[in-house]
Amino acid sequence: MKQLKTILFALLVGVSVALTYHVFERAVHHSIDIVWNDWFATEQRRLLVVPLTLLLGLVYFALVHYLAPKNTDNKNEALGAIPAATIRNLLKVLIIGYFSLLAGASLGPEAILVPACVIIGTLLASVALQNDEKAKKLLGAIALAALFTAFFNSFFIGVLSLLLLAKHAKTQLSIILVLLAGLSCGASYLALRLLSASAYATLPPYSWHINLATVVAASFLVIVGYGVCYGLWLSEHISEKVRIRVASQNWWIRAIVATAGLSFLFLIGGYWVEFTGNQYVVPLFRDAASLGIVGLVWIGIVKIAAIGWSKMLGYRGGLIFPTIFVAAVVVAAVQLYATDVNMLYGFIAIMVGAFIANRRLNILF
Repeated sequence: MKQLKTILFALLVGVSVALTYHVFERAVHHSIDIVWNDWFATEQRRLLVVPLTLLLGLVYFALVHYLAPKNTDNKNEALGAIPAATIRNLLKVLIIGYFSLLAGASLGPEAILVPACVIIGTLLASVALQNDEKAKKLLGAIALAALFTAFFNSFFIGVLSLLLLAKHAKTQLSIILVLLAGLSCGASYLALRLLSASAYATLPPYSWHINLATVVAASFLVIVGYGVCYGLWLSEHISEKVRIRVASQNWWIRAIVATAGLSFLFLIGGYWVEFTGNQYVVPLFRDAASLGIVGLVWIGIVKIAAIGWSKMLGYRGGLIFPTIFVAAVVVAAVQLYATDVNMLYGFIAIMVGAFIANRRLNILF
């Protein structure tokens, strides 16, 4: 009976995670579209970026100050590390994360949805299995795999994400964990198909064809990805000096400093460097020729600066999806001069290089 309950609730975790991801992602995407594009038309009226970033930033930092006063200096998740599994904390994570991304943070939703979905898994385990701490930890862990299925709209990537569980959920891999995660990922995938949801980051049309040019370029792009991660580290290091200087000030002074720096980067980098960047990958490849190598390099540099600034000055969000956008900038630049290079393998090579560097730097996750 207990095993059957565990299986049923593993399926329920997958569906719940899929719904949470879909609703949160749609809410952020449509809100950004309405506020930034429809109401203020910031892509055309670039100077409006400054007051809008300030206004939304003040709202966001006020929420952090009053909802999570003990975590105002945290640079990652919405409430610090994964908080206690309560409905109250779940709502706080989602509300703070939503306003962080709406306010323009050049960060991704993963550092928001990871703790939210682990909380969901743990809460469901509490309902089904009550005081079974092992089961709570297990269902909290498979929620992470179900979330990666949602992010990439892929059952296999969700299962492969189990390799991250040891770090995020401090859970060792086991046959039971793999089987339950597979059920949860399958439920998440099917739920998203019924919702007609798409992957968080959409790529231009691609194939798995590989050629000599791609092999040669991939070797180079692994090194570039390594450098991208170090660029993010440098951006954080520089931004941290500012954070330290204003750390003792009132929350609204820190908010003004954070929003002023972010709006400046938005002005000099254009709308390409705003938000996570997942919506700009396809347009970037489409406009790469008109942007040219100088434009692409500039976008990449400013985007890295915006990511580091957002993270260190108090916005909430993750670095994996913004780094994917930086990878897109690099691949688009390479394809200006080597059109035969397969975009997909270029992405993979850059991210592999970044993950290798992250083993030393520990900044991406």
